[in-house]
Amino acid sequence: MKITQARVYSLSVPKKTVFKVAYASRNAAESIIVCLKTASGLEGFGEAVPIKEVTGEIKAEVYQKLMTFCKKLVGTDLANYEEILNEASLTFLYMPSALAALDTALWDLRGQQLKKPLFEIWGNAREFCVASQSLGILSLPETLNETAKYLNLGLSHLKYKIGLNPEDDVKRIKAIRAAFPQITIYLDANQGYSVKEALWVIDSLKDCQIEFMEQPVNKNDLPGLLTVANLSSFPIVADESIQGLESLLQLLNIGHIPMINIKLMKCGGPTNALKMMSLAKKANASVMIGCMIETRLGITTGLHVAQSQDIVRYIDLDGCFDLKVDIVSSGGAILKDGKEFVTRGPGLGLKLNQELIVSLTGS
Repeated sequence: MKITQARVYSLSVPKKTVFKVAYASRNAAESIIVCLKTASGLEGFGEAVPIKEVTGEIKAEVYQKLMTFCKKLVGTDLANYEEILNEASLTFLYMPSALAALDTALWDLRGQQLKKPLFEIWGNAREFCVASQSLGILSLPETLNETAKYLNLGLSHLKYKIGLNPEDDVKRIKAIRAAFPQITIYLDANQGYSVKEALWVIDSLKDCQIEFMEQPVNKNDLPGLLTVANLSSFPIVADESIQGLESLLQLLNIGHIPMINIKLMKCGGPTNALKMMSLAKKANASVMIGCMIETRLGITTGLHVAQSQDIVRYIDLDGCFDLKVDIVSSGGAILKDGKEFVTRGPGLGLKLNQELIVSLTGS
Protein backbone atom coordinates (compact mmCIF):
# COMPACT_ATOMS: atom_id res chain seq x y z
CA MET A 1 0.00 0.00 0.00
CA LYS A 2 1.90 3.00 -1.30
CA ILE A 3 1.54 6.60 -0.17
CA THR A 4 0.59 8.64 -3.23
CA GLN A 5 -0.10 12.02 -1.67
CA ALA A 6 1.12 13.87 1.43
CA ARG A 7 -0.25 17.23 2.52
CA VAL A 8 0.62 19.41 5.50
CA TYR A 9 -1.51 22.31 6.76
CA SER A 10 -0.61 24.95 9.33
CA LEU A 11 -3.71 26.41 10.93
CA SER A 12 -4.93 28.39 13.88
CA VAL A 13 -8.32 27.31 15.25
CA PRO A 14 -9.76 30.06 17.48
CA LYS A 15 -11.10 29.37 20.96
CA LYS A 16 -14.34 30.79 22.29
CA THR A 17 -12.59 32.02 25.45
CA VAL A 18 -9.01 32.74 26.52
CA PHE A 19 -7.42 29.96 28.58
CA LYS A 20 -4.97 31.13 31.25
CA VAL A 21 -2.42 28.93 33.04
CA ALA A 22 0.56 29.77 35.25
CA TYR A 23 2.97 30.37 32.37
CA ALA A 24 0.80 31.62 29.47
CA SER A 25 -2.60 32.48 28.00
CA ARG A 26 -4.00 30.74 24.91
CA ASN A 27 -6.70 31.87 22.50
CA ALA A 28 -6.38 29.25 19.74
CA ALA A 29 -5.28 25.75 18.87
CA GLU A 30 -2.05 26.26 16.93
CA SER A 31 -2.16 23.07 14.90
CA ILE A 32 -0.37 21.43 12.02
CA ILE A 33 -2.33 18.72 10.23
CA VAL A 34 -0.70 15.87 8.28
CA CYS A 35 -2.77 14.04 5.64
CA LEU A 36 -1.39 10.92 3.93
CA LYS A 37 -3.28 9.25 1.07
CA THR A 38 -2.67 5.81 -0.44
CA ALA A 39 -3.13 4.41 -3.92
CA SER A 40 -6.18 2.51 -2.66
CA GLY A 41 -7.86 5.75 -1.55
CA LEU A 42 -7.29 5.47 2.19
CA GLU A 43 -6.47 8.69 4.07
CA GLY A 44 -4.55 8.86 7.33
CA PHE A 45 -4.52 11.95 9.53
CA GLY A 46 -2.34 13.25 12.34
CA GLU A 47 -2.03 16.46 14.34
CA ALA A 48 0.94 18.35 15.75
CA VAL A 49 0.58 21.15 18.31
CA PRO A 50 4.04 22.67 18.82
CA ILE A 51 4.14 24.86 21.94
CA LYS A 52 7.57 26.21 22.85
CA GLU A 53 6.91 26.25 26.63
CA VAL A 54 5.87 22.58 26.59
CA THR A 55 7.36 20.79 23.58
CA GLY A 56 10.29 23.14 22.96
CA GLU A 57 9.23 23.64 19.33
CA ILE A 58 8.61 26.65 17.10
CA LYS A 59 5.55 26.17 14.90
CA ALA A 60 6.99 27.62 11.68
CA GLU A 61 10.05 25.38 11.94
CA VAL A 62 7.93 22.29 12.58
CA TYR A 63 5.72 23.08 9.60
CA GLN A 64 8.64 23.51 7.20
CA LYS A 65 10.36 20.34 8.36
CA LEU A 66 7.15 18.32 8.12
CA MET A 67 6.58 19.64 4.60
CA THR A 68 10.05 18.50 3.54
CA PHE A 69 9.75 15.07 5.18
CA CYS A 70 6.24 14.34 3.90
CA LYS A 71 7.25 15.09 0.29
CA LYS A 72 9.76 12.24 0.61
CA LEU A 73 7.01 9.86 1.72
CA VAL A 74 5.27 9.94 -1.67
CA GLY A 75 5.91 6.56 -3.31
CA THR A 76 6.81 4.89 -0.01
CA ASP A 77 5.15 1.57 0.82
CA LEU A 78 3.29 1.50 4.15
CA ALA A 79 4.69 -1.99 4.68
CA ASN A 80 7.92 -0.18 5.55
CA TYR A 81 6.23 1.54 8.49
CA GLU A 82 9.02 0.81 10.98
CA GLU A 83 11.69 2.19 8.65
CA ILE A 84 9.61 5.34 8.07
CA LEU A 85 9.09 5.85 11.78
CA ASN A 86 12.76 5.25 12.58
CA GLU A 87 13.78 7.87 10.04
CA ALA A 88 11.13 10.25 11.38
CA SER A 89 12.37 9.70 14.95
CA LEU A 90 15.85 10.84 13.90
CA THR A 91 14.61 13.71 11.74
CA PHE A 92 12.30 15.03 14.45
CA LEU A 93 14.48 14.20 17.44
CA TYR A 94 13.71 17.58 19.03
CA MET A 95 10.26 18.02 17.49
CA PRO A 96 7.99 15.58 19.37
CA SER A 97 4.67 16.99 18.15
CA ALA A 98 5.83 16.62 14.53
CA LEU A 99 6.71 12.98 15.21
CA ALA A 100 3.32 12.54 16.89
CA ALA A 101 1.50 13.78 13.77
CA LEU A 102 3.40 11.41 11.47
CA ASP A 103 3.09 8.45 13.84
CA THR A 104 -0.65 9.03 14.15
CA ALA A 105 -1.25 9.36 10.40
CA LEU A 106 0.66 6.14 9.73
CA TRP A 107 -1.23 4.30 12.48
CA ASP A 108 -4.51 5.63 11.08
CA LEU A 109 -3.68 4.07 7.70
CA ARG A 110 -2.61 0.79 9.30
CA GLY A 111 -5.82 0.62 11.32
CA GLN A 112 -7.88 1.19 8.20
CA GLN A 113 -5.88 -1.48 6.40
CA LEU A 114 -6.61 -3.92 9.23
CA LYS A 115 -10.23 -2.70 9.41
CA LYS A 116 -10.03 -2.20 13.18
CA PRO A 117 -10.18 0.82 15.51
CA LEU A 118 -6.77 1.70 16.88
CA PHE A 119 -7.77 1.21 20.51
CA GLU A 120 -8.70 -2.40 19.71
CA ILE A 121 -5.36 -2.99 18.00
CA TRP A 122 -3.44 -1.54 20.95
CA GLY A 123 -5.25 -3.32 23.78
CA ASN A 124 -9.02 -2.72 23.91
CA ALA A 125 -9.13 -2.09 27.68
CA ARG A 126 -12.37 -0.08 27.91
CA GLU A 127 -15.35 1.24 26.01
CA PHE A 128 -15.20 4.76 27.46
CA CYS A 129 -13.34 7.07 29.84
CA VAL A 130 -14.74 9.46 32.43
CA ALA A 131 -14.46 12.94 30.93
CA SER A 132 -12.97 15.94 32.68
CA GLN A 133 -12.90 19.66 31.97
CA SER A 134 -10.06 22.09 32.71
CA LEU A 135 -10.75 25.61 33.96
CA GLY A 136 -8.11 28.29 33.54
CA ILE A 137 -7.03 30.73 36.23
CA LEU A 138 -10.11 32.92 36.72
CA SER A 139 -11.54 35.11 39.44
CA LEU A 140 -13.57 33.30 42.08
CA PRO A 141 -16.97 34.47 40.74
CA GLU A 142 -15.97 33.43 37.22
CA THR A 143 -14.71 30.08 38.48
CA LEU A 144 -17.94 29.37 40.36
CA ASN A 145 -20.01 30.30 37.31
CA GLU A 146 -17.91 28.10 35.03
CA THR A 147 -18.13 25.20 37.47
CA ALA A 148 -21.92 25.45 37.57
CA LYS A 149 -22.02 25.59 33.77
CA TYR A 150 -20.02 22.39 33.36
CA LEU A 151 -22.02 20.60 36.02
CA ASN A 152 -25.17 21.43 34.07
CA LEU A 153 -23.51 19.88 31.02
CA GLY A 154 -22.96 16.62 32.91
CA LEU A 155 -19.27 17.12 33.71
CA SER A 156 -18.45 16.56 37.37
CA HIS A 157 -14.68 15.88 37.15
CA LEU A 158 -13.14 19.35 36.91
CA LYS A 159 -9.50 20.40 36.79
CA TYR A 160 -8.57 23.81 38.17
CA LYS A 161 -5.45 25.62 37.05
CA ILE A 162 -3.49 27.14 39.92
CA GLY A 163 0.10 28.26 40.48
CA LEU A 164 0.14 32.06 40.30
CA ASN A 165 -0.49 32.88 43.96
CA PRO A 166 -0.63 30.21 46.70
CA GLU A 167 -2.91 32.18 49.04
CA ASP A 168 -5.37 33.07 46.28
CA ASP A 169 -5.29 29.51 45.00
CA VAL A 170 -6.18 28.05 48.39
CA LYS A 171 -9.04 30.51 48.91
CA ARG A 172 -10.43 29.74 45.47
CA ILE A 173 -10.27 25.95 45.80
CA LYS A 174 -11.76 26.01 49.32
CA ALA A 175 -14.63 28.15 48.04
CA ILE A 176 -15.21 25.77 45.13
CA ARG A 177 -15.31 22.76 47.44
CA ALA A 178 -17.72 24.49 49.80
CA ALA A 179 -20.04 25.47 46.95
CA PHE A 180 -19.84 22.16 45.07
CA PRO A 181 -19.32 19.25 47.50
CA GLN A 182 -20.34 16.73 44.84
CA ILE A 183 -17.61 17.37 42.25
CA THR A 184 -14.27 15.63 41.79
CA ILE A 185 -11.45 18.19 41.91
CA TYR A 186 -8.21 17.88 39.99
CA LEU A 187 -5.51 20.55 40.39
CA ASP A 188 -2.74 21.63 38.01
CA ALA A 189 -0.08 24.12 39.13
CA ASN A 190 1.88 24.07 35.84
CA GLN A 191 5.23 24.43 37.66
CA GLY A 192 4.02 27.53 39.50
CA TYR A 193 5.26 26.80 43.06
CA SER A 194 8.44 26.31 44.99
CA VAL A 195 8.63 23.13 47.06
CA LYS A 196 7.78 25.10 50.20
CA GLU A 197 4.78 26.77 48.54
CA ALA A 198 3.52 23.48 47.14
CA LEU A 199 3.63 21.78 50.53
CA TRP A 200 1.82 24.72 52.13
CA VAL A 201 -0.93 24.58 49.51
CA ILE A 202 -1.25 20.81 49.91
CA ASP A 203 -1.50 21.08 53.69
CA SER A 204 -4.04 23.90 53.41
CA LEU A 205 -6.23 21.80 51.10
CA LYS A 206 -5.90 18.46 52.91
CA ASP A 207 -9.59 18.48 53.93
CA CYS A 208 -10.90 19.44 50.48
CA GLN A 209 -10.95 15.94 48.96
CA ILE A 210 -8.49 16.74 46.20
CA GLU A 211 -8.11 13.90 43.71
CA PHE A 212 -4.55 14.85 42.67
CA MET A 213 -2.27 17.77 41.80
CA GLU A 214 -0.19 18.02 38.63
CA GLN A 215 3.32 19.40 38.37
CA PRO A 216 3.54 21.66 41.45
CA VAL A 217 7.21 22.63 40.89
CA ASN A 218 9.62 23.43 38.07
CA LYS A 219 9.95 20.61 35.56
CA ASN A 220 13.71 20.40 36.06
CA ASP A 221 13.47 20.06 39.85
CA LEU A 222 13.01 16.29 39.95
CA PRO A 223 14.17 15.93 43.58
CA GLY A 224 11.75 18.70 44.57
CA LEU A 225 8.91 17.01 42.71
CA LEU A 226 9.58 13.71 44.46
CA THR A 227 9.84 15.46 47.85
CA VAL A 228 6.40 16.98 47.33
CA ALA A 229 5.03 13.64 46.14
CA ASN A 230 6.38 11.81 49.20
CA LEU A 231 4.93 14.34 51.65
CA SER A 232 1.60 15.03 49.95
CA SER A 233 -1.70 13.81 51.38
CA PHE A 234 -3.04 13.29 47.84
CA PRO A 235 -1.33 11.99 44.66
CA ILE A 236 1.14 14.19 42.79
CA VAL A 237 1.37 13.87 39.01
CA ALA A 238 4.48 14.43 36.90
CA ASP A 239 3.53 16.36 33.76
CA GLU A 240 6.03 18.86 32.34
CA SER A 241 8.85 16.84 33.94
CA ILE A 242 7.87 13.94 31.69
CA GLN A 243 8.51 14.46 27.99
CA GLY A 244 9.20 10.98 26.69
CA LEU A 245 10.80 7.66 27.59
CA GLU A 246 14.18 9.13 28.47
CA SER A 247 12.84 11.69 30.94
CA LEU A 248 10.47 9.12 32.45
CA LEU A 249 13.39 6.76 33.04
CA GLN A 250 15.37 9.59 34.58
CA LEU A 251 12.62 10.36 37.07
CA LEU A 252 11.93 6.73 37.95
CA ASN A 253 15.64 6.11 38.53
CA ILE A 254 15.54 8.79 41.25
CA GLY A 255 12.35 7.73 43.02
CA HIS A 256 8.70 6.77 42.80
CA ILE A 257 5.97 9.03 41.45
CA PRO A 258 2.30 8.02 41.91
CA MET A 259 1.16 9.13 38.47
CA ILE A 260 2.41 10.51 35.17
CA ASN A 261 0.62 12.60 32.57
CA ILE A 262 1.41 11.41 29.06
CA LYS A 263 0.73 13.87 26.26
CA LEU A 264 1.20 12.66 22.71
CA MET A 265 2.56 16.04 21.66
CA LYS A 266 5.33 15.78 24.23
CA CYS A 267 6.33 12.15 23.81
CA GLY A 268 6.17 11.80 20.01
CA GLY A 269 2.88 9.99 19.41
CA PRO A 270 1.02 6.78 20.19
CA THR A 271 3.97 4.43 19.64
CA ASN A 272 6.06 6.14 22.31
CA ALA A 273 3.05 6.63 24.60
CA LEU A 274 2.41 2.88 24.62
CA LYS A 275 6.05 2.25 25.54
CA MET A 276 5.84 4.80 28.36
CA MET A 277 2.72 3.15 29.74
CA SER A 278 4.46 -0.22 29.79
CA LEU A 279 7.32 1.32 31.76
CA ALA A 280 4.94 3.10 34.15
CA LYS A 281 3.11 -0.16 34.81
CA LYS A 282 6.36 -1.85 35.82
CA ALA A 283 7.09 1.10 38.14
CA ASN A 284 3.62 0.89 39.75
CA ALA A 285 2.67 4.36 38.55
CA SER A 286 -0.77 5.25 37.24
CA VAL A 287 -1.27 7.16 34.00
CA MET A 288 -3.30 10.12 32.87
CA ILE A 289 -3.61 10.82 29.17
CA GLY A 290 -3.53 14.58 28.70
CA CYS A 291 -3.58 17.02 25.83
CA MET A 292 -2.72 20.47 24.61
CA ILE A 293 -5.31 22.81 23.10
CA GLU A 294 -5.92 20.53 20.12
CA THR A 295 -8.60 19.91 17.53
CA ARG A 296 -10.83 16.86 17.79
CA LEU A 297 -8.32 15.01 15.59
CA GLY A 298 -5.65 15.12 18.29
CA ILE A 299 -8.18 14.45 21.05
CA THR A 300 -9.45 11.38 19.20
CA THR A 301 -5.91 10.02 18.99
CA GLY A 302 -5.38 10.50 22.71
CA LEU A 303 -8.69 8.82 23.46
CA HIS A 304 -7.77 5.76 21.39
CA VAL A 305 -4.59 5.48 23.48
CA ALA A 306 -6.54 5.93 26.73
CA GLN A 307 -9.18 3.33 25.85
CA SER A 308 -6.54 0.80 24.91
CA GLN A 309 -4.78 0.38 28.28
CA ASP A 310 -6.06 -0.51 31.74
CA ILE A 311 -3.23 1.43 33.41
CA VAL A 312 -4.91 4.68 32.34
CA ARG A 313 -6.76 5.97 35.40
CA TYR A 314 -7.71 9.46 34.23
CA ILE A 315 -7.99 11.47 31.05
CA ASP A 316 -7.69 15.18 30.43
CA LEU A 317 -8.82 15.26 26.81
CA ASP A 318 -10.85 18.45 26.65
CA GLY A 319 -8.61 20.49 24.35
CA CYS A 320 -11.24 20.75 21.59
CA PHE A 321 -14.32 21.51 23.72
CA ASP A 322 -13.93 25.29 23.56
CA LEU A 323 -12.91 25.70 19.92
CA LYS A 324 -15.14 27.81 17.67
CA VAL A 325 -15.09 25.30 14.79
CA ASP A 326 -14.59 21.54 14.41
CA ILE A 327 -12.32 20.32 11.61
CA VAL A 328 -13.63 16.75 12.04
CA SER A 329 -16.62 16.23 9.74
CA SER A 330 -17.59 12.74 10.93
CA GLY A 331 -16.61 10.12 13.51
CA GLY A 332 -13.92 10.62 16.14
CA ALA A 333 -14.15 11.42 19.84
CA ILE A 334 -17.60 11.78 21.38
CA LEU A 335 -18.58 13.43 24.67
CA LYS A 336 -21.87 12.21 26.14
CA ASP A 337 -23.26 12.10 29.68
CA GLY A 338 -19.87 12.79 31.25
CA LYS A 339 -18.14 10.08 29.23
CA GLU A 340 -15.69 10.29 26.34
CA PHE A 341 -15.31 7.53 23.76
CA VAL A 342 -14.36 7.05 20.13
CA THR A 343 -16.51 5.82 17.28
CA ARG A 344 -15.68 2.30 16.19
CA GLY A 345 -14.56 3.02 12.64
CA PRO A 346 -11.24 1.60 11.41
CA GLY A 347 -8.08 3.47 12.35
CA LEU A 348 -8.94 6.75 14.03
CA GLY A 349 -12.47 6.37 12.68
CA LEU A 350 -12.88 9.93 11.46
CA LYS A 351 -12.94 12.18 8.42
CA LEU A 352 -11.78 15.79 8.17
CA ASN A 353 -13.45 18.84 6.68
CA GLN A 354 -10.69 19.67 4.22
CA GLU A 355 -12.37 22.84 2.96
CA LEU A 356 -12.57 24.18 6.51
CA ILE A 357 -8.93 23.25 7.11
CA VAL A 358 -7.82 25.13 4.01
CA SER A 359 -9.85 28.17 5.07
CA LEU A 360 -8.15 28.15 8.48
CA THR A 361 -4.71 28.23 6.84
CA GLY A 362 -5.54 31.46 5.06
CA SER A 363 -4.46 29.93 1.77
